[in-house]
Amino acid sequence: MFAHDRSWKRSPLARTLVTLAAAPALSLLFAFAAPMVRAEAPIYALHDLGTLPGETFSIPWAINASGQIVGWSGVSPPRAFIYKGSGMVALPGLPGQTYTLARGINDAGVVVGGGWAPGGAEVALRWNGGVPEALGVIEGSSESWDINEAGVSIGSSPTPGGGLTGHAFMHTDAGGMVDIAPTGNAGAFDVNDRGDVTGTFNNGAFLWSPKTGLQFLGSLPDFTYGNGRAVNNAGQVAGFSVNGYGNSSRVWRYTPGVGMVNLGGVGESNVVWGMNSQGDIVGQGTPAPGGLKRAIVYTDALGLRALNDLIDASPRWFLLAATDINDAGQIVAYGLDNVSGLQKAVRLDPIPRAGVEGVPAPRALQLAPPVPNPSKGESRFVLTLGRAQRVSVGVYDVAGHQVASLHDGLLDPGSHPFQLDGRGLPSGLYFIQARGEGGTTTQRFTIFR
Repeated sequence: MFAHDRSWKRSPLARTLVTLAAAPALSLLFAFAAPMVRAEAPIYALHDLGTLPGETFSIPWAINASGQIVGWSGVSPPRAFIYKGSGMVALPGLPGQTYTLARGINDAGVVVGGGWAPGGAEVALRWNGGVPEALGVIEGSSESWDINEAGVSIGSSPTPGGGLTGHAFMHTDAGGMVDIAPTGNAGAFDVNDRGDVTGTFNNGAFLWSPKTGLQFLGSLPDFTYGNGRAVNNAGQVAGFSVNGYGNSSRVWRYTPGVGMVNLGGVGESNVVWGMNSQGDIVGQGTPAPGGLKRAIVYTDALGLRALNDLIDASPRWFLLAATDINDAGQIVAYGLDNVSGLQKAVRLDPIPRAGVEGVPAPRALQLAPPVPNPSKGESRFVLTLGRAQRVSVGVYDVAGHQVASLHDGLLDPGSHPFQLDGRGLPSGLYFIQARGEGGTTTQRFTIFR
């Protein structure tokens, strides 16, 4: 999806966009023909995000901690958007750029992606307050895929025409655009708040750290190609491996000290697009060659599942791919609306519940890991409740002394974001603890200056 219109049309995702946009009736026929038998209660509520005005197509690509979403709407040209809860707003390109894509957003609402003019090379863009600026090019063209809380952007800069040599870049305001894997063919796709980057280097996945440089992760055994697509603040990497024939792929998660674990697939071909701090993964799977792809989710409780079996809007909606998941468990995806005949972006919110017989449902009291972690004092986290209850939320040091009280009172069911200002606390290890009628849950974090 880089460089000129030609490479945009060559990319697998672009071919899917054009095919579905041009033949909605055929897509809907396949969607209706897919098995939609539900053996359990839904655990995600679907919210239709719509499209930009005048468009009939949209894809979301990233969601931040507050639920802001970015992506693009339209096929020719695609136009970048940001969604803040009241509808999509277009993000403009630089003068002359009628094609724009938004790929990443941090919690401050700064967006990255790319833009290009018809017949021109794509250039990585950053939008701050909706105003675009170019991040530069290493060679030929560039596109940014993500931005962290420190404002570090990453992405890829291939040679003109989509040649064999690609450059995985990191961009900072102080240092500009730098090639972090200059000795091979590489692309960068995600960055965490510590500055760790993952992507693809030659035929395998990589993890790059500001302290240790490039670590080659490779691929799963018996699979030829490895692709890193997401890295969380715990240093876990999620990706997928493809066999030598290109017709079979499996999802994996790499954990430092554990290694790469095969998580399987939903069918023959599987792709990862996003992961949160808990290690939950989203992507897409295709049951058989020539079949219709479908959105997938992996959690340690559920295993790897097709999202269409877990939503409250099936069979009206058939989800094709899930592209990101935040620490509150909100998922962004796109799929076919079998009533309107359109392919649109959606947001999936976990349905809090104390438990449904036979279903591994969200817990009555769940505390997401704080981010960033480690931090210089300011951290954010989300508390999710399966039912209304009185809850106390506090911060404790390693000696068990409470150093801060963040809440003590009744909270409604659902997700509740918290902000911790620990700039007055000394460096060290701390614990966030939430106590409620549904139990007690704890997360630890480190302040480092």
